[in-house]
Amino acid sequence: MVVVGMGLSLIGMAAAEVGLLPPAVGALAQEAIDIVAIALALRALPPILRLHNMKEEESAFSLMPTAVPPAT
Repeated sequence: MVVVGMGLSLIGMAAAEVGLLPPAVGALAQEAIDIVAIALALRALPPILRLHNMKEEESAFSLMPTAVPPAT
């Protein structure tokens, strides 16, 4: 999704360079592009946050050995 944000920014810069986009409108458009890029980047967070909801025995980061039942 970085390509989308960079592409929109480049299009905005080109439009501003040829005079199609006034500076104030260009600045507001860039802020909107930044918000969209941040929102898309935040989609990567849920898998990381789900690690905290796992049971200890399911966690790959658990250092505690699992209990072995005694032999009968």
